[in-house]
Amino acid sequence: MFFPSGLFAQLGVFAVEETGERAIRAQYSVGSIAATDTLTATFRVRNTPAVTVLSVAGSGFSLSSAPLLPQAVNQDGFVEFSVRFAPTGPGQYSAALRVNTFTAFLLATAVAVANVYVEADGARSPINPGQPIAFGALERDRSTTRAVVLENAGSQPLTVSAISVSGASYRFSAAPVLPLTLGAGETSRLEITFEPRAIGLREGSLTVDGRRFGLTGTGVEPSLPRPRIALPGVLAVESGKQITFAVRFDEAPRTSGKGVVRLSLGKQDPGLIFTSTSSPSVEFSIVEGERLARFGSRTEAVFQTGTTAGNLVLTAEVAGVADQLSLLVPGVAVVIDTAKGARTAAGLEVQITGFDNTRTVSQLSFSFIDRAGRPVNPSPIRYDGTAGFKTYFDAQAPGGLFSLKAAFPVSGDPSQIDAVDVEILNREGVARAERVRF
Repeated sequence: MFFPSGLFAQLGVFAVEETGERAIRAQYSVGSIAATDTLTATFRVRNTPAVTVLSVAGSGFSLSSAPLLPQAVNQDGFVEFSVRFAPTGPGQYSAALRVNTFTAFLLATAVAVANVYVEADGARSPINPGQPIAFGALERDRSTTRAVVLENAGSQPLTVSAISVSGASYRFSAAPVLPLTLGAGETSRLEITFEPRAIGLREGSLTVDGRRFGLTGTGVEPSLPRPRIALPGVLAVESGKQITFAVRFDEAPRTSGKGVVRLSLGKQDPGLIFTSTSSPSVEFSIVEGERLARFGSRTEAVFQTGTTAGNLVLTAEVAGVADQLSLLVPGVAVVIDTAKGARTAAGLEVQITGFDNTRTVSQLSFSFIDRAGRPVNPSPIRYDGTAGFKTYFDAQAPGGLFSLKAAFPVSGDPSQIDAVDVEILNREGVARAERVRF
């Protein structure tokens, strides 16, 4: 490549410092570091058409970032490279830096310092400045501790003058008295406690004689507690009842949240609901510090058992963790809620509402009584309702609720009939209504 004479001034090598570029003359100090650490210095080459030679020679020094050679340099540009200093021990160091025909000496000092280790499960791992001590994720208001070991790996006594920890979530739980003198091969142990008071990344630092080691940890929200359904002493329940229950926690929750309780019976039953929601599920609130869940402003809730026999299951769930309670709802004889009689132009009617939690109604019996208290012939009148009720239950919404109306034509004067006794049979037995008056 041809460059016109005078296009470039004399080659210049510059150190890149925090305040800007500094021209290098015969020598340049890259600084003083701990003998266990490393240092990288950045340089720029200006005022030359190309960089054809680039090297550094000296104990502890090496090129850590360099361009491919030859490397052209624009008139107003530069070529950048880095030199790494990694001392092998305490002492004064120097190296010859050569760029084309330019040569300068790089100087550095390595100071004897304590080696720093993180100790866990009896094993030690060395750390260097810029390499953080990680505490991981921890629930807020909990604490965990990391042990840090200082070691004098040299052959001469070593004094540690200053040790400090910073960061709102970090503190010393054990630290040596300063100044600390370590003989050759001796160690000293300190402990740092991480105790986040809020969630999110929490950072801090450990400083040992000016050497800074980062501290990192994350505060997380405490886990929601496992729910427990509280229904003491109840092993079986009846259909058509209301049951009060609570949700408790083995320990006072350390955070707030939500949960849900669900009812199931292996089959649908529109009567199987929580009274506060009229549905088979209800939400509850977890309040930090309270061992009983809240259903609105109350610490109890009520559910209806429905009208179906079977194994009723309550499931309380919080964040995917559940507790279940199974209750046996036994089959029973038909429950008659209302029974009414009425006279009509054609005779008599009997209306009955109730439920059969086995859905197995078979025989119905009607025994009429006259005003003198005598049976009215023919009496009783029996009816096999097996097929009719099966058709009804199969066609209707699940559950055992039913309503029936029975009409009876009367020969003679219906006003002479005073009442009727009603019996309904299912597989569990006979149900009798109170005497129905007309």
